[in-house]
Parts: sequence; C-alpha cells; structure tokens
Amino acid sequence: MNDEVKKLAAIIEHMTSMARKHAASHCELGWWVVLCGGALEPDDFDQRERMRERLVELVRELGIPLQEHVWVWDELNQAQLVVGRFPSYEQAMDKAELLSERIKNVCDGVAVRVMQELEEGRG
Repeated sequence: MNDEVKKLAAIIEHMTSMARKHAASHCELGWWVVLCGGALEPDDFDQRERMRERLVELVRELGIPLQEHVWVWDELNQAQLVVGRFPSYEQAMDKAELLSERIKNVCDGVAVRVMQELEEGRG
C-alpha cells in the first residue's frame, strides 16, 4: 500500500508541475500602476504603517476602487500601492499619466509609477 501512495503522490506532483508550467507559458505578466510614497527607514514599522495609511487615504480621496491592497517594496524602501493592472504597457502609461495629473492637485510627495507585474502578485 505504501508504494501505491508514493506513486499517487508522484503523479499528483507531476501533474501540478505541468499545470504550473502551462499556466506560466500562456499567461503573460501585465503592467501595474502604483502609487509611491517617500523613502522609508527599513526597520521603522510605524513609519511604514503611516505611509500605508496615507496612500490608502489618497486612493479614497481620488475615488479609486480597490478590491485588495497589493503592496510592493523596492530597493529604495518605498511603500508602493498597486492601483491598477493593465494588459499592455501603453494602457498602463495612459492611466498613470491621468493619475499623475490628479495627484498633483491633491498632495505632494507621492509619485505614480508603471512597473511590470510581479509573479507573486498574480492571482
């Protein structure tokens, strides 16, 4: 019986691996539009939370609907909130330009950036 369970586990593992490879080869990564706060101290979690709250409040002020909050951290230790996902770079840039103009009228110190979607952010 133990050998049968091992065989079944191996088959399931193989099928799962094949499904992941298939999905990865047929689903291109999209483009994110993100709001970027200022640089943060890497170990100051209170500062990070304040920046997160500031970005979420800005999103509310701008009337941007978010179904979930996807946060991205980069090598500059900036809080970045994903506010849109687009299939093409051109569509993301169009949205980013419009959003940049709106943000200029609301607050300082927040930038809009376009970046390729991260594999971890797919869902």
